[in-house]
Amino acid sequence: MGNDWVDESTDLGAEFTKVIRQYEEEHPEVKITLQGASQQDIKESFQTAALAGGGADIVTMDNSGHAIDLAAMGLLYPLSKLTSAEELIGHYQEGPLNSGKFQGEYHSVPWYMDCCGFYYNTERLKELNLEVPRTWDELADALKVVNDAGYGGIITYQSAYAFYSFFYQNECPVIDTSGEIPEVVIDSEAGKEAWTYICDIIENGGLVESFKEATTWDKVYESFANGEATFLLGGDWCAPGIDKINPDLEYGITTMVEGKTQATVLGGWTWNINANCKNPEAAYDLISYLNSEDGDSILAVEGKDLFLNVGTYRTVMCILPPAEAPEGFAKKTAESAKGWSEDHSVSAAAAARSSAVFFLNAIFPKNFFLIFIRSLRTGFAEGFISASMKR
Repeated sequence: MGNDWVDESTDLGAEFTKVIRQYEEEHPEVKITLQGASQQDIKESFQTAALAGGGADIVTMDNSGHAIDLAAMGLLYPLSKLTSAEELIGHYQEGPLNSGKFQGEYHSVPWYMDCCGFYYNTERLKELNLEVPRTWDELADALKVVNDAGYGGIITYQSAYAFYSFFYQNECPVIDTSGEIPEVVIDSEAGKEAWTYICDIIENGGLVESFKEATTWDKVYESFANGEATFLLGGDWCAPGIDKINPDLEYGITTMVEGKTQATVLGGWTWNINANCKNPEAAYDLISYLNSEDGDSILAVEGKDLFLNVGTYRTVMCILPPAEAPEGFAKKTAESAKGWSEDHSVSAAAAARSSAVFFLNAIFPKNFFLIFIRSLRTGFAEGFISASMKR
């Protein structure tokens, strides 16, 4: 677990521990020991311990390819031994669920999901007589007005994370997983169009100066909270950071702008069972408990709640400020999640490997496209081949 989840001095840690003790009371034969680690160290720490035949019975993982890597190494317990694929698909959104799917086998279940959204400075838009941008053209036009007025445009984390949304919005899947062997398709016409749009924004001064130092999310929050940036691309985790720096800032949150379609990037955390676990049935029962209504109070501490109005799916969504949340936001986001590519985690893993190359500079010349494609293909191939060999 992340350290925050087991620190009883925090509201989150106290609530999580409370639910764990509640489970122990209802299951007196079970004793649960909580272990914390930083989010950056969880995967490596677990991997080292599991390879040596140990490790925690249950571990949380970032859904951006971490479960896939561990499953390829044989370190996660396959869920087919505990439940059916039909039951899992009937209970969880397919997109987040598939972040733990490797070679047709589920190895994790989602705990909660989030997505990249669009933050905007309400007062500044009012001052400049601007509406909230909803489309690619509207965003480009708004950035010109903002820059002409002497203000900064967009801030986001210095990686490819938020920018991949533009490829998906232009109906470019980045990596096509429909064939037997996944294929990088970012150099398709749709991909080239998205790349050109991103380059145009950046070459026209669309990113704020501090983007060059935005190697942590704290830098992102600071840029938006202190008024340097008018827009921020990020998930629900950004709001507490912004509020801590400038609680008086008036801002709104909405969906990412729309291209040919509306799309965004998903993120979140998953539950995974160690392949070394001696009682996987008990481990899965605890996970199911935490993912049921009995565990809802944990996520509510951080402003997350359950959105149940999507058939039988239980999807954890971030709660947006009611006055700013556009009509149908939760429904649109849930539908986008449900339609996520079956093997999207393969794309996420390859994308993560190419992020460093993607952002060597804060300005992307259009001829840098070939370098980016090569990096993405190399990173994907290495990860895919490595996973196959370890399997």
